[in-house]
Amino acid sequence: MRATTVALLVVLALPDVAVADDEVPSRNRALVLLRVLAYDRNLAARATDAVVVSIVFLPGDRASEKEAAEMAETLEGVAQEFRVTGRRPRALLVPWRGEDDLDKRLRIDHPVALYVCGALEDETASVTRVTRLRQVLSFGPRRRQARDGLAVAIAGGAARAVLVINPRAAKAEGSDLASPLLALAEVVGMDE
Repeated sequence: MRATTVALLVVLALPDVAVADDEVPSRNRALVLLRVLAYDRNLAARATDAVVVSIVFLPGDRASEKEAAEMAETLEGVAQEFRVTGRRPRALLVPWRGEDDLDKRLRIDHPVALYVCGALEDETASVTRVTRLRQVLSFGPRRRQARDGLAVAIAGGAARAVLVINPRAAKAEGSDLASPLLALAEVVGMDE
């Protein structure tokens, strides 16, 4: 676990991250997402032969489509180098068409994580109703998403990426995140 902690610190400290939440380079965001999954003590019970990450985006929104495509391509590229609990990461693109459609896709695809593109920030409550029902750990690129109920945000900071974790949301989604991870993160959602 110590090597994973050091690797996560290195990724979080990478200096090429811009100030805006949605400007963390996709490679950094993908690496942090996979490292967070490695800290989930319940991952093995939820994963199949691959660590499936569904990426939900807003169809028709160019920025959202671009963010999703970049994240999927990056995760697939990173999968050539890294494994999570011995499993290969795999990315699936999921257009947002409402709660019922998302629920259907999660039942079919069996992802362990759902990355929610920034354009869906206002849909956090709808998304988390499904992720909690289907026990899928939710991620997003903006702090507000974690404050509003997603489990993890990988957001931009002044000089580096910032990991924001909502432990209550993570637990509701069936995850058990190891305490060393929480020590590296900005923790939100505990005072509600």
